[in-house]
Amino acid sequence: MRRLEKWFMYAVPQVPHDFYHIEGAPAPMPTELIKEEIIAQTGKQPVNYRLARSGVNPITKRATWIIGFNTAVSRFRLFNSSSYSVLLDKPREIQLHSTGCLGYCNPFTCNRASRCSTCGKLNTEHEGALVHQQCTRAAQCANCHGPFRAGHSNCPAAPRVYAKRRIVLTAKELAAVRAVGRKDYETLHRADIDEAEHTSESPLSPIVTTAETPITSGARIIAYENERLSKRPRRLSTSLPIAPTTLSMSDAINGYTQRNKGLTIAWANAGRGHANHITLLQLAAEAQLDVICIQEPRLYWNSTTQNHNAYDRYQPTDNWNLRGDLEENEQGPRVMTYIRKSANLKVEQMSRLGNRDLLWIRVNGYSILNVYRAPCTLDIINYITHLVPNERTVVGGDFNAKHDLWEPGVITANQGAQLATWADEQGMEFIGHYSDESWNNRVGSVSLSDKGSGSA
Repeated sequence: MRRLEKWFMYAVPQVPHDFYHIEGAPAPMPTELIKEEIIAQTGKQPVNYRLARSGVNPITKRATWIIGFNTAVSRFRLFNSSSYSVLLDKPREIQLHSTGCLGYCNPFTCNRASRCSTCGKLNTEHEGALVHQQCTRAAQCANCHGPFRAGHSNCPAAPRVYAKRRIVLTAKELAAVRAVGRKDYETLHRADIDEAEHTSESPLSPIVTTAETPITSGARIIAYENERLSKRPRRLSTSLPIAPTTLSMSDAINGYTQRNKGLTIAWANAGRGHANHITLLQLAAEAQLDVICIQEPRLYWNSTTQNHNAYDRYQPTDNWNLRGDLEENEQGPRVMTYIRKSANLKVEQMSRLGNRDLLWIRVNGYSILNVYRAPCTLDIINYITHLVPNERTVVGGDFNAKHDLWEPGVITANQGAQLATWADEQGMEFIGHYSDESWNNRVGSVSLSDKGSGSA
């Protein structure tokens, strides 16, 4: 039995395939001559060398050679006429252990118990061979614990490859992803769980609340809630114009709107959490939502943030450079809007206001304002209450304001009365869905829509 060895494989392009005799006639290059040249250029004995599968170029009479060593070597050329060698550092392929633990591991060394790919439970908990495709239980991913089969596309708990590096979620991030997945699973199967356990419903916060609004031919607003208390008040900024602002709509977009089938919009405060942000994008992609409005997104240094291959991203500011703890760096955008690709959506980002807490996007004729209002500030409230919306306007986000209009029974606070008065005067109606669980002693997202767009 041979001991496992690590080989360093190099590709050397443009190696001459023929050499010429003294008489001038061409002849194929012997492999022994190739080996001697490799040793002469690197000073090391190759453990493997062969012609690449692409073969010899019939026009240039040159080819690529694949050469392996036990140790790394410096860049080299062959016969002083080839290109320089290139290290073949292929990233390890991410594979789901579909016949075993259902995790993303090495199936040859994994010793964990096998699980069912449908319900995520251990195979020993099933009767006979009723596992995988034969399992009749509700689907639950063994990795993210969401209501999906194991190995579903874009699982938020799956590792990713970035810059040839395998990036795995930390234990804290994985726990947060699974907590969101379990809540989503329980929300979907709450009736079945209650009937099976014969217990009262536990006061868990739902992940999704829905409210249907017939905009033209119908629109459905889906408000994603995330429990998060503001840690500290921000300083007041008065850079926003507070003169009355009237929104207009072009006739071309208006005509296009009459033919579309409405929009699905999600609202959520990600609380600057990596797991919250990436999980929200994945859940929205699974549900094929058209627009995602996020407040307090996760930001990284050098103007980077979370992306998803199913969505285009829009933000009020493009450049930021964070240093240290995010709470001490109040310079990046606090609202982001994602628009689904390949959904026949006509998107227009309206003029920027120079404020990182407001973002206007026009989608298929609907003007959508994504808002984040920091606690104990007035500039955002002043801007909102001086708007004159058109008949297809949706305003939503995290206002940090309390009022009986969107939270029945609560004591009005934090300019909630001012916001509610403006909504009533402009014919804007609350189109979210109130639930005792969704608020949980905090102020959450508020969605307001013009009466011309429909009512809840």
